[in-house]
Amino acid sequence: KGPSLAVHYRNAPGRLDARRAILSTARAFPEARIVRGKCVVNLVMEAAPHKGTALAHLVKVAAPARVLFAGDDANDEDAFAQELGVPSTTVRVGGKGPSRARYRLDGQDAMDRLLEILLAADSGAAEEDE
Repeated sequence: KGPSLAVHYRNAPGRLDARRAILSTARAFPEARIVRGKCVVNLVMEAAPHKGTALAHLVKVAAPARVLFAGDDANDEDAFAQELGVPSTTVRVGGKGPSRARYRLDGQDAMDRLLEILLAADSGAAEEDE
């Protein structure tokens, strides 16, 4: 994705003040895209590829019949919004506030349960084919 900068503030004495200072400084670079994460602010070139472009490329190469994309961070929003040309299901795991994902699960335990259900459903379909 070219040059990028990630500024982490998880261990800063005042997280909120640290985040505000980082964002204020980051806004001085209009050619950079600001992507907020969990206690991190990322600056990447505006034209740099992101998770959405990576997912679209993967779909083009792998040619799946459908896609399930789940994510728990701000940088997953690009993938949630990406047009893939195949049926897709997007899931935001945890978090608060708006998301471009179609569905939201409370947390990792709920995601684990969803995957168990999907695997069980897939196993049942395989047995019926025999």
